[in-house]
Amino acid sequence: MIRALLFSCWFIWVLALPAIADTKKIVIVTNDPSVERLSKQQIKHIYMNGMSHNLNPIHLTQGNKTRIIFNSTIIGLTESRINSYWIQMKFSGKADPPLEVDSFEEVFKQLHKDLSSIAYLPHGIDIPSTLRVIYTLEY
Repeated sequence: MIRALLFSCWFIWVLALPAIADTKKIVIVTNDPSVERLSKQQIKHIYMNGMSHNLNPIHLTQGNKTRIIFNSTIIGLTESRINSYWIQMKFSGKADPPLEVDSFEEVFKQLHKDLSSIAYLPHGIDIPSTLRVIYTLEY
């Protein structure tokens, strides 16, 4: 009986593995037709204002799981370090932080409103056909 139960649990886990693995991705999207692909370093520079590519980055609000993963894997800094950086940039008048939005729906609205926007989304979310995936992050 216990052996059958363990086998059932293992079998369900094996079937769910592709779905679990598939959620460990973030996609970077844009509406700009001139952008084909970007590297991880280029995306980092766009979000940290080192290189614009004429793209306006959109950030999800602090505490969002997708943002936390994006910051730690693409930017390579914690939320507090990024906040400190933007306080310095804003105080010195060098740059303003990326636009922050509360939800994925707001991300889509902003992407459609500003054709030169760039944003990150969890893989598996329904992405409108007008947007193009320019980078896929697997973590």
